[in-house]
Amino acid sequence: MIRALAIKELRESAGLLALAALGMAWTIARLVGYSFLGSWTGYYGYGEDFFAFLNDDFTTKASIFVGGLAIGLGLKQTAWEHGRCTFYFLLHRPIERWQVVATKLAVGLTLMLGILVVAIVWYGWWAATPGKRSVPFEWTMASSAWMLMLTMPLVYFGAFLSGMRPGQWFGTRLAPLAGAIMWATFCNAVPFWWLTAALAILGYVCVLTAILYYSQSRDY
Repeated sequence: MIRALAIKELRESAGLLALAALGMAWTIARLVGYSFLGSWTGYYGYGEDFFAFLNDDFTTKASIFVGGLAIGLGLKQTAWEHGRCTFYFLLHRPIERWQVVATKLAVGLTLMLGILVVAIVWYGWWAATPGKRSVPFEWTMASSAWMLMLTMPLVYFGAFLSGMRPGQWFGTRLAPLAGAIMWATFCNAVPFWWLTAALAILGYVCVLTAILYYSQSRDY
């Protein structure tokens, strides 16, 4: 049952994943100098002496595309399912409710973090390849991207919780998503990685507790 549910989630998330993948591929292609008009035109908008991850827009673009994927997945797995009345079917299968929710969360996190990790490693590998850059590269320069990966699950969890909660869309229903985005932004602004990690974990605990509460207590 869990395997079937995971396959269903993967199949239904393919469209959102493809859009995010295209967005990240476009971002990296610009940064490495590839023009979609058909020619190599240099390092678009930066010049050959920019430092990868430090003074380019990789993290900004990743927050837009992967953040959009996180919000889309969270709402699709809950509110969209509820709107189609398939949530009732899923939550009344012969498995525990928490297993249904955990499977959805596991698939969503895997897709969201997977595409971000691939993008970071791909771009970092290119920057670290000898002959590609006129400036040095160290993997510590990608710390801002790794911090983004650490805090992005907060946005996904917030969207997931917003889709589960009752209420008006232009009222309190989107409060968890708005709060998660603000908390993730605050975490990324903290200068110490260990403090960012601690604050992000605190956010995980709070939002996941709320998700578990609503999944167990709400009468679907």
